[in-house]
Order: sequence, then C-alpha cells, then structure tokens
Amino acid sequence: MLSIILFLFLFTSSISLAQSVNVGVRLESLAYFYKNTIHNTNEVYFLPIPFSGYIKASISYDKYELELKGGVQLGEIFAGAEYALELKYNLVGDIFPLLVYLNHNNSGEGGNSGGPYKNTIEFVGVGAEAKLTKLFGVDLIYYIPVGVSDLEYLNQVNSNYLSERKTKSKITSMIKLGFIFNFNLF
Repeated sequence: MLSIILFLFLFTSSISLAQSVNVGVRLESLAYFYKNTIHNTNEVYFLPIPFSGYIKASISYDKYELELKGGVQLGEIFAGAEYALELKYNLVGDIFPLLVYLNHNNSGEGGNSGGPYKNTIEFVGVGAEAKLTKLFGVDLIYYIPVGVSDLEYLNQVNSNYLSERKTKSKITSMIKLGFIFNFNLF
C-alpha cells in the first residue's frame, strides 16, 4: 500500500518534482500513555529530551507535501526502529496540518520474569507542523494505535508449574514533539 501511494504521488507530480525535493533530520521527544492491565491503571511515560532520531525526505506538489521518515525511537519499554509516512497540506502561511501512518518495531528483550514485547505496533496520527524558517520547523503529533498495542508482559507460573505469558501493559496513545532540520536539494 505504501509503495502504491508513493508511486501515484510521484507519477502525478513529476512536472514540479525537481523544484520541491528536500531531505533532513528530525529529533523527537515523546510522551506515551499506557494502561497497566494488571492493576487496571492508566499511566504515562515522558521523555522530554529529543533522543529519538530520524532521516526524512519529502516532496511537495502545489499545497501538498508527502514525507517519508525512518529512524529509531529510544525509551525504556517503547524503543525500536520506526518508519512513517506523513501527508501535509499548506493551510495558511507556514502552518501544515498533517496525517500520519507510523510503524513501530518494538525491540523488546524479556527475561524469566517478563519484559517488553518484541512486536510491531501501528499508529495513525494527526497534528500540525510550523515551518519557522526555511531550514527549521517543529511539529506536534497525536497518535493512537491500530491493532495490537501490547507493550509489556509478565511470565507467571500457574498451578501446574507451567509458565504463562500475561500482558502487563498496552499503549493507548502518544504525543511526539518533533524538531525538523530541512536541506533543500532543488
């Protein structure tokens, strides 16, 4: 699906493509919200320092911009490789409302008692980007998971002394603040 969207966008915008290609680097901080399924509580994890890094490329056509980014999300139990596809629309001046598809590959490593799941979590997001200068911008995006959102598990021994894996937490949503550095190619 992703390759079809990219092909259609490139095919329909081939006339002005050479005038609107840029690459860049993104640094992101995040807060994610999760439900502790053992204690039935809602909790939050906040990482204010933008440790997560991404390389991005985007093309613009008329008032639309399509951006593809890939990189790594750092954290404790929510960490791993990510890629995202963002569709932006130039609404007013340098403000761009956007829609995002994000694929996160959690790099969990559990132990005998439990740990983070090693799984893929997909998200959809909405947000806005402000292009403050030609080379720098910021964005704020709110994401919700679609599909499986298991984050942590516990290994518990049942009455037959067999180990059972039980989900300890599920991610419910997250917010990312991005710092974007653009380099125009043309």
